[in-house]
Amino acid sequence: MHLYPYTYIYTQARLYVDQRCVEFQKPMIDSGTLGPKGNTQVVVPFLTESYGEGARDQPEEGIPVCTLKSFPYKIEHTIQWARDKFEGWFTNGPQEAKNYLEKKGIEHTPNIRHL
Repeated sequence: MHLYPYTYIYTQARLYVDQRCVEFQKPMIDSGTLGPKGNTQVVVPFLTESYGEGARDQPEEGIPVCTLKSFPYKIEHTIQWARDKFEGWFTNGPQEAKNYLEKKGIEHTPNIRHL
C-alpha cells in the first residue's frame, strides 16, 4: 500500500489527483493553504470521503502567498506583489523604525533626525 501526500493551490489539480487515487484505491493526504489559512484531509478508500465528494474549497478571496512569491502569472498577481512590496518598504518599515525610536525616547534627542 502506498500513501500519496500532496499539496496544490488549484482545485482542478486537487480533483485530478483525488480522482486518480480513488480510481486506483490509494490513500492520500491533501493539504493546502491560502494565506494564513490551511487545511488537511486524509482520504482512505472505502473508509472516508474523497476530496471530490467532500466539501470543496471555498471561493478564493485572495491570491495565495506562494503564487505571489514564486510565480505571479496574472496581472492581478503582479499588482498585488507590487502593493505588498510598496507597503513593506514605504509604510511598515518606516513605521516600525518610528515606533522603535519613540519607545526608546530617542525622538527627543536633538542630534537625531526624525523620520
